[in-house]
Amino acid sequence: MSTQEHWESVYVFKSDQDLSWTQLEPRTSSSLIGEVCLAGRVIDVGGGTSLLPERLLGRGYSVAVFDIPQTAIDRARSRLGARASQIHWIVADVTATWPFPKCWSPVPNMPSVQTLR
Repeated sequence: MSTQEHWESVYVFKSDQDLSWTQLEPRTSSSLIGEVCLAGRVIDVGGGTSLLPERLLGRGYSVAVFDIPQTAIDRARSRLGARASQIHWIVADVTATWPFPKCWSPVPNMPSVQTLR
């Protein structure tokens, strides 16, 4: 089974509530992002169905979500409704692809917070 097939099956067979990493409110990530990036662009790598992108939109950030399973991206887009068009959605494996222009380069020394300059 490929990595993409694995993650697709996770999101096909489990609800968000059944995913151990789901946070009802992404306070820690949101707080860390606010400390290193008061405004600008953020890429949520492995964002799946996270609430973080919509919280960041509400704070004025430009947001991209990068994840492997199309199913997770579709679920998040559906939840957001019309606001989903304000997020740049990318279905790909971040370990194999970096489809962003140089202006979306990762912030150095921030491995767990995917804020970008």
